[in-house]
Amino acid sequence: AGAAVVYHCVNVGYHLQVEVMPKIQEAVLDAAETEGARLVVLDTLYPYGETHGAVMTEDSPWNATTRKGRMRAELDARYLAAHREGRLPVVLGRSADFFGPGVLNSTLGGAVFPAALTGQPVPALGDIDLPHSYTYIEDVATGLATLGEHPDADGRVWHLPTARARTTREILALVEQRTGRAVDLTVI
Repeated sequence: AGAAVVYHCVNVGYHLQVEVMPKIQEAVLDAAETEGARLVVLDTLYPYGETHGAVMTEDSPWNATTRKGRMRAELDARYLAAHREGRLPVVLGRSADFFGPGVLNSTLGGAVFPAALTGQPVPALGDIDLPHSYTYIEDVATGLATLGEHPDADGRVWHLPTARARTTREILALVEQRTGRAVDLTVI
């Protein structure tokens, strides 16, 4: 018996994405099409590129200028083309950076919370006063499951539930409040 819905949540290290992700995409598209399954894709915000402070919505233009952003936009265009061409039903769920249980490879992942809880230096990347969106990993799962249950969502990009943008400094202040411990911040 084949799958009715395939959830594609595979990713690879940043240094491999441009080379490897298109190959993974073709394999996933072919497998889902062969099974006659709908395809639900966990997507990133990279296709939007720099928004200069504008809030990202499903209708935001895809203006990626980086190599990785352009590659992600090309992948998304191929997913949506496969849907339009009738190869298989496809829907994309876009997420910001993850945080939450089991999330290790994220700007709020394995290097941040364990260090904050144990009094170790907490690494923070980039401008810690620039608002940034983060998506709770369990909201990612719920959002993708919802898309998988609603074929009427097919053929487009949806944003998964995401907390309002906050600065890294604000998030770490919340960590300090919750733990009662000062965060030893190291900006990288």
